[in-house]
Amino acid sequence: MKKDLRIHVRFTNHTFTTAYDAATHDPERPILEDHGGRPRTFCESRYTLSHRLPGVISSFTHPATKVHQTAAQRNWAHVTQIETPQGPYYVFFELRRARKEDRHLQDLYLVVESAYPQGRDMPAPQLSGRMGFGLLCSKVYAGERVSTRR
Repeated sequence: MKKDLRIHVRFTNHTFTTAYDAATHDPERPILEDHGGRPRTFCESRYTLSHRLPGVISSFTHPATKVHQTAAQRNWAHVTQIETPQGPYYVFFELRRARKEDRHLQDLYLVVESAYPQGRDMPAPQLSGRMGFGLLCSKVYAGERVSTRR
């Protein structure tokens, strides 16, 4: 039986901030805390690119879209090429089934944990196996194992 899945998407402030560094922090910029209470600083380039994230996330529904499992096997990543001189743009997300009490609103919960362009300060992440985003959603919804082959 085919089911259209409803996905609630949320973005963390890692999509528009970088790790706080007291030596390089501009005192004119606010210091923000992430969900773990760690200090972060506003990043203009991440902020600018973050405006494209809703479109990037919407494109995940295309049947050809593949996502990669991160080396830690907790998150997934989508790599896309956005017109930026910095190189590929990495979007890291966690996908899980919605809580039982929320399933009348959504089936899955997708949290964009971070998104950044590759550059000198941010090398390419370690990614392992990949699968189609649609297949990943189906497996998470069904409670099936989602790890990929190495």
